[in-house]
Amino acid sequence: MLFAEDQPSGNALTFRLTVDSIVLTSSAGATVTALASTEKRELEWRSRTLAPTVIKVATIPAATYTSVALTVEAPSTMLFDSASGTISETSIPVQTSTVSLPLNLTVNPGDVAGLRLDLNLRDSVQTDSTGALLFNPHFQAITVSFSTGGIPGYVDGVPAVVTNVNLSNNQFTVTLPGFVSLQPIQGPSLTVQSDSSTRFETISSLADLTPGNTLELDAQLQSSGNFLAQVIKRDTVLPGQKIWGMVIARSPASGSATSFTMLVQDADPVPTAIGFMFSFNIDASTHFRVSTEDLPLASFPNLNFDPQTLRVGQFLYAVDRQDGTGAADSITLDEISMVGQVGPSVGTSNFDFVPDGNFFAANGLGQFSVTVTSATELESMPSGLSNLNANQSIVSVRGVLVFQSGSGVLVAKRVRLLQP
Repeated sequence: MLFAEDQPSGNALTFRLTVDSIVLTSSAGATVTALASTEKRELEWRSRTLAPTVIKVATIPAATYTSVALTVEAPSTMLFDSASGTISETSIPVQTSTVSLPLNLTVNPGDVAGLRLDLNLRDSVQTDSTGALLFNPHFQAITVSFSTGGIPGYVDGVPAVVTNVNLSNNQFTVTLPGFVSLQPIQGPSLTVQSDSSTRFETISSLADLTPGNTLELDAQLQSSGNFLAQVIKRDTVLPGQKIWGMVIARSPASGSATSFTMLVQDADPVPTAIGFMFSFNIDASTHFRVSTEDLPLASFPNLNFDPQTLRVGQFLYAVDRQDGTGAADSITLDEISMVGQVGPSVGTSNFDFVPDGNFFAANGLGQFSVTVTSATELESMPSGLSNLNANQSIVSVRGVLVFQSGSGVLVAKRVRLLQP
């Protein structure tokens, strides 16, 4: 099982990169193709920070593998220009198209194994003497462990389309949408199990699922090869275009929004006629909803999410009504991933956060509070927030960005310490 995730670069608001092939080399010198060039997949890596997805489910021979080679192509990004305040698409020349990584992966006969491919976008995107962007890929290969305390393989907030439901075994199968140059391709297929701990949003059980439904899925790879679902969300059964992405503009700039523009960071069905941006209108029939996953609403009595409080910088899931008005049928406030520096204040359950890049600062979010709850996952932080150093530590965070009494607060689902 091949997973993909990212550590982002500040002014790169999106980053699309095609993985052409993945080849493993064993200790005996034999090579095995895990992803062939005919199966290449383009991913939007920026939204995969702390939220991996699956590149490929591959069958490989039993062996000890000591290296993995990735071939990549055609990186492009949406960059924020602080001087002009504009966002534009930029293609980036690739300095190195193939990168070889050390690996220590032993696969026994009948075993299930996972490999996480972590792209460090902050180090991969560089600037030459003229100011032009260059891409020199920096990946890390991390072996998945099924042991308690080990590094798990999981997917987080991944769009998935139901292909089959097996109620007698409490499981269902999904296909992840895929694309190359905005042309739809078949993504990997996963078998997902549910148990008594699985949380459902807007539905009650697997019995509410039917083939063709679009879900958002949080699930963890098991040693059986199936995924165990932590959260299953089904916001709509409408057939309209579904877009996941960050709000980059709203109209009017203040007051009650009548339209907004998003960066396209995921979509279903995969669009063939749109690029990096997609706009929606808002009317009286548009439904607003907050994803309640890991968001203690009782702790935020002043929380509102509606046309008045929709803000630039929030991550949304929006569905086109397809009635010719261009209006969104539903808009769900969802989780956003960021990287940045810890600010001047660190408490027992919150800390100040300064996101990388200039986009957030230009939109009134140069610093805001990150709140952790009992459900927040803390990575590389054995002593909790005590591991953070004010005005020094670099962290990546994932959670819901809300506005309480006008101030931005990110309620964290996951926090990873990158540099102490």
